[in-house]
Amino acid sequence: MELRLKKGSSNETRFGMVSIILALIFLVFLNALVLTDRMILPGALFMPLPGIGIVFGLIGLIRLRKKFSYSVFGILLNGACYVILFLYFVASLSVYPIP
Repeated sequence: MELRLKKGSSNETRFGMVSIILALIFLVFLNALVLTDRMILPGALFMPLPGIGIVFGLIGLIRLRKKFSYSVFGILLNGACYVILFLYFVASLSVYPIP
């Protein structure tokens, strides 16, 4: 039994793949931020990455003739990025510096 790969038969959208890549880039820079306490990217470039990824995932979902599993995975991964940011924000509120 051999696995045969058909050339050019991938029906996954490029928008879904871009959505996943943007989420992974965001998670890499978020990990670097947490480990080093330094912003590598400016906040204006860092914060909208999950939002742009969600938009690309939604564009990938709109395309009806293509498979959309990458788009769904990208949307879920970018949504998880926003949940992580929200949890970091809530955790930062619990830190009370001594006045």
